[in-house]
Amino acid sequence: MKNPIVILCLFIFCSCEVEPINNVTPEENSFISELLIHFQNFEDEAASRQLNIDLSTLDLSAEIASIHEENIAGTCAYSSHNGQHITIDREFWNQASFLVREMVVFHELGHCVLFQGHREQTDQQGHCLSLMASGTTGCNVLYNQINRDYYLDELFYFGN
Repeated sequence: MKNPIVILCLFIFCSCEVEPINNVTPEENSFISELLIHFQNFEDEAASRQLNIDLSTLDLSAEIASIHEENIAGTCAYSSHNGQHITIDREFWNQASFLVREMVVFHELGHCVLFQGHREQTDQQGHCLSLMASGTTGCNVLYNQINRDYYLDELFYFGN
């Protein structure tokens, strides 16, 4: 079930960078309810690994909006005045499967909530060993139902 073209395209889209919150216009602020299932799944996956994360208690906001930079699926912006803010690119979101959406949302939550940076380590076949890979080095994250637990264990246990 590996589709190398889909995986390659996904990580071209999944590069991250911090961008200021004030670049988001009010009319772009939509689809937040579509993100809630992924936020709940993030909390549930953390709890299943004995980590207590309650996103509602954090200074965190999120939206699905246009990201005007090429090949960026999501961003996590930090602000001392406005907390952390996640933006997921609308075009990416409209084309991605549920599992790929989850992967990108979890990656951005890894930045904004777990305060993790990118990890670029690969195995001998060039597969990314972390969900926190930037997508700029050419490695493939094999995030699927078979490997999902491996990547989530690595995400939540890294540094803990």
